[in-house]
Amino acid sequence: MLDSKKILISVCVPVYNRERYLKHCIESIFTQKIDSDTIEFLFFDDGSTDNSKEIINEVIKNNTNLNIRLISNTVNQGLWNARNTLYEQARGEYILCVDADDALAPNILNSLLYIVTDTNPDIIIFPYSEIDEHGNIIKEIDSKYSDIKSTDINKFPIDTYHFSICNKLVRTKLIQNLGTKVPKGVNCWEDLSITSRIYVLAKKIIVMHETGYYYRKHNSESYSSRDHKKILEEHLVCTDFISNWLKTNGIEQDYCDFLNHLKFAAKIKMLRGSSFEYKRWKTTYPESNKIIMTMPGVPLLFRIIFTLLSKI
Repeated sequence: MLDSKKILISVCVPVYNRERYLKHCIESIFTQKIDSDTIEFLFFDDGSTDNSKEIINEVIKNNTNLNIRLISNTVNQGLWNARNTLYEQARGEYILCVDADDALAPNILNSLLYIVTDTNPDIIIFPYSEIDEHGNIIKEIDSKYSDIKSTDINKFPIDTYHFSICNKLVRTKLIQNLGTKVPKGVNCWEDLSITSRIYVLAKKIIVMHETGYYYRKHNSESYSSRDHKKILEEHLVCTDFISNWLKTNGIEQDYCDFLNHLKFAAKIKMLRGSSFEYKRWKTTYPESNKIIMTMPGVPLLFRIIFTLLSKI
């Protein structure tokens, strides 16, 4: 049992130019029915040029009874820096991340607090729902797992449910003791650089089946050619970072399947968009081409096509 007098959960919200959605996010957080003494709310404004910071300051002004902190950058440095700062500044026993254009499901904080005080886990994973621009639910995402062991990541698809940080409550020390948390400049897959490693370190992982998070799917989620290339390079940096961490800790072979799935997922953008880079795709992480047919979450037709491409 945890000491109920401590701050149990740090709700961490990175913010950059999200005034359009921020009020919905904040409302979803502060309408939770909870014991406010056990929660801190930590916002990081990463140099917003809209009214995001003003919205947060207004919340602080109107809720002096709550433990709310705002950290600010004068210049935008990227999500990687925002996440790292929030992780370091969190004072709660656990961290819950909420992106500023997303929202928490009603009563999820109360449910998480109950599990934390009752079972003292390292990680709690919960389902999430995709919502549209107006907050309407599009799709609900759950898991077939009832419990998870660290080596189960060898069987996981590289997807949002398993590797997003936002549908997980994580023991703070598990993140803070990682050393380098998010590699510098990695703003895509920055979650995965954390979650893949905390899975490995966690001793107790609980899977709940109560929806806890609303992830907003934007209509504008199509990338320009430049964005496409930037994301590809960030995926490769993140993959090498995780691979090196596993190797340094002498456990690379224990997570060989996961690494090959990750490597394959990282280089897939070489075959997409206007810059079709087949030769680069074939020679980047060539070891991952051998496991294409066993890739979890990839439709059979695509696995066959990728296998044939690897043999040309």
